Amino acid sequence: MDVYTVIGFVTTFVSFITYTVSFSAPFWYYIDLDTQEVYGGMWQTCVSNYITKTCSNNVQGYNTGWKPAYQTFGCLALICVILNLILMIIFVFKWRHKDWLRKAIISVSFATAVMSFICVTIFAAKFRNPDYKTEDLSFCFYLAIIAILTSICTGVIVIVGKIKGE
Repeated sequence: MDVYTVIGFVTTFVSFITYTVSFSAPFWYYIDLDTQEVYGGMWQTCVSNYITKTCSNNVQGYNTGWKPAYQTFGCLALICVILNLILMIIFVFKWRHKDWLRKAIISVSFATAVMSFICVTIFAAKFRNPDYKTEDLSFCFYLAIIAILTSICTGVIVIVGKIKGE
């Protein structure tokens, strides 16, 4: 196994882990309201007064606007990142010399990056609320950005491995 295959597999795995955590955890944003804190992610919004915590589902009810859009692109990105990991496992352990598989990995890697980028961009553009004194993007938002970068790296590494004659 050559160095490009190993690095491609590692970046695919890192992309999978970071995006899966980002997708599922409710820590895309954090708002400090002095007496309570509000935080949430794609699927939940939680309010804590430092003694009790209450979480609500972001999917229930009539939800229009930007939230369904970023949730949709987030789900598409999750499908792509899972597919990319499966394709990379098949590539590494079974069919290393199949050109169609290499092209599929490259395509899905860049599709993952694009879907994640759209999801992150919609969220970053729309989540700000001028009524809050302090609000911050939290660690899951940045994990999604790491997943974007590692997905791009996977596609580039597989391309370079093909050019170098792996």
